[in-house]
Amino acid sequence: MGEGLTIGVVRVEPPLVLAPMSGVTDVPFRRLVKRARPGSLGLLFTEFASSEALSRRIPCQLRLLRLDPEDHPIAVQIYGRDPARMADAAAMAQQAGADIVDINAGCPARNVVQHGGGANLMREPELLAAIVRAVRAVLQVPLTVKIRSGWDSDSINAVEIARRLVDAGVEALTVHGRTRAQAYSGQADWGIVRRVREAVPVPVIGNGDVNSPEVALERWTTSGAAGLMIGRAAMGNPWIFGQIHDALLGRPRTAPQPAQRLRWWLDYGEALRESLPDKAIIGRMKQLAVPMTRGLPQGVELRRRIYACPHPEAVRQVLLEASAFGELPPGEAEWQTQEAARA
Repeated sequence: MGEGLTIGVVRVEPPLVLAPMSGVTDVPFRRLVKRARPGSLGLLFTEFASSEALSRRIPCQLRLLRLDPEDHPIAVQIYGRDPARMADAAAMAQQAGADIVDINAGCPARNVVQHGGGANLMREPELLAAIVRAVRAVLQVPLTVKIRSGWDSDSINAVEIARRLVDAGVEALTVHGRTRAQAYSGQADWGIVRRVREAVPVPVIGNGDVNSPEVALERWTTSGAAGLMIGRAAMGNPWIFGQIHDALLGRPRTAPQPAQRLRWWLDYGEALRESLPDKAIIGRMKQLAVPMTRGLPQGVELRRRIYACPHPEAVRQVLLEASAFGELPPGEAEWQTQEAARA
């Protein structure tokens, strides 16, 4: 577990991966999650980008290819169903500086699958393999694919799909242990992660329900996965990668204090000003309200006040007032220095 993993020529050390999340894993989020505990996050993913929109040079999708110097190593995830457009998008991602290009064959969102992309490709293994071959032909960087266990409980085909994809040229796979029909309900089946790992010669990264160091260690041990991908848990606890890394190394684990969480949230809002208008900033700040306030003193009241805020400055004032939990710690740059010294 502590040896890391290698995807093609890319070393992922430690083998902990931030999942691609639409509307979440933008440059500021990636930067601040990585800074929360320096040295504890081995690979970042961008938000997933539409190959159709990229190939048409749609500005809002082109922005998803803007990478930060602190991002690396980073994987750019693309989705779609047309092999030629997927290859074009992959070439653009590589030119933008992606260390890895990833194909999304696992997203359950209606607006993705109704156009034949994401998890819908689990129902079309020949097309998915054709996409992989087309993308592989234009890349010099490693190619990976994220899949689910299957479309529904009657079509659990992750092992079959994985074998096809390895034959087509992928260098690693991520397996989310739910079907598309489950979306994010129920529990992820890590047995399927293990079966895929045993079936293919490339690294397999496990994904689904990793929300604590204890769960991470148990999933890692039972599945034999080469790495762990974490998404939703990082929205409320950017320190989770550091906590898991500490557990791997046998170091004491500490939970962030309420003021530290508020400070991170404030820093995120400030960082969003670099590239987004106020309307977009307020939306991204509010979507963190539930995960960021879970378990906090007066968390319900704090969420209510955040949801009522009409603009980012109002959110900032609410969070500053909420520092009555205790004096806010230094800003993220100073906090980064403290965490680096601790590590």
